[in-house]
Amino acid sequence: MKVVLSKKGWDKGSWLGMAVWTVLVVGVVLSSVCVVRGGNPDRAGEAGAYELTMIPWARLAAFNYLYAARATGAEALRINVGGLAHAEGTEFLLGIGRYYLNGALRLSALGFAQPFGQGSDNVLGVELFALSGGEIQVTTEQDPEGTGAVVEPVFINVALAYARRFSEFIYAGVVVRSIYEAIQDVSAAGVALDAGVQYTTEVAENQVLRFGVSLRNVGFPIRYRGPGLRRENKAPSGEYSLTQEIPAEVFELPLLLHIGFSYDYRLPKCFRLTGLFGFTSNTFGDDVIGLGVEGSWKEMVFARIGYGIEKGLIAPVGLQRDLGYRKVNLRTGLSLGLGFQWVLRKPRAVEGGGTEEGSQQGTVLAIDYAFRPVGPLGNIHTLTVRLSLNQTMPGCIQAIESVEPRF
Repeated sequence: MKVVLSKKGWDKGSWLGMAVWTVLVVGVVLSSVCVVRGGNPDRAGEAGAYELTMIPWARLAAFNYLYAARATGAEALRINVGGLAHAEGTEFLLGIGRYYLNGALRLSALGFAQPFGQGSDNVLGVELFALSGGEIQVTTEQDPEGTGAVVEPVFINVALAYARRFSEFIYAGVVVRSIYEAIQDVSAAGVALDAGVQYTTEVAENQVLRFGVSLRNVGFPIRYRGPGLRRENKAPSGEYSLTQEIPAEVFELPLLLHIGFSYDYRLPKCFRLTGLFGFTSNTFGDDVIGLGVEGSWKEMVFARIGYGIEKGLIAPVGLQRDLGYRKVNLRTGLSLGLGFQWVLRKPRAVEGGGTEEGSQQGTVLAIDYAFRPVGPLGNIHTLTVRLSLNQTMPGCIQAIESVEPRF
């Protein structure tokens, strides 16, 4: 099955598009240099809003941070917004995740993508993300064992994205994401920006190379505020009370740079094998590199495996033996995934054979699952349901329906 990629290059009015894309790429590259030079493991733990680094979509979670070159549709808002421009029609996403022992952290997300404009080269994306830390017992100086009351921390992100397909090869986009965190009478709010670019080219028949780079979580420091930081104290004379406000320290956002490559190789019998490589530079920690493989049959059944390594977490064998486990975190270790995709509305046949014009696009339902063991912390489970309207049929389905293959 041959992947069809146009060689036309830039169309009419492309000078403006080329200028915008050039500015975006230069900005991302220059910012990337700052991130790489600014990375410092000694600053680990100094950032906040780490929910921005969590992945609610199973297809991405199966590879952790390795999918920057291949992420498409609304899912791309979490790793490389350039991939949003690949959306061919309306797309809806629902994602849920359970983190650590007994699902102590629960996350949920909704995603939406909608192409618009002439040729549907422009795409708008929306993502709603919520993380709950579960119930926490309230303790005070007078009741160190607990007052009987509980509080539940809440973390909410709302993202709005725009992406554009500048040619058959180049896709780029930006994200504006709001941040809200709250617990009892204390809250913090801020804004983060993302930018990303993807490049796709057919290097040989049935072989496609993809490259992606994105800069995520660019924003100003955030500070917690609220009445929960005030204390009522008695004056030394005991005749009146004093209100003391304890200022919270500001925290920065977890700035990340993702660079990814993928290589698709289409095999006979409608099989596809994709190799993935990813590099993540973390301003507040060690860099992460990883490899992954995705196998597909008829673009309907998927198997995924990835592995990430962080330099600071490669503990000596002796230390691993003393600790009784291998040092891990959310960004490293083994990740696994499975996916299934069904065509709900196939191309419509017309009298005399063949299919109706434009009917190579149909409705597709996909379910993806990802699993990650995190040592003594437990496991991470992620499940995603995706409904895509007016999506190009998978190549083998098109062949069966006598539709010219096109990706």
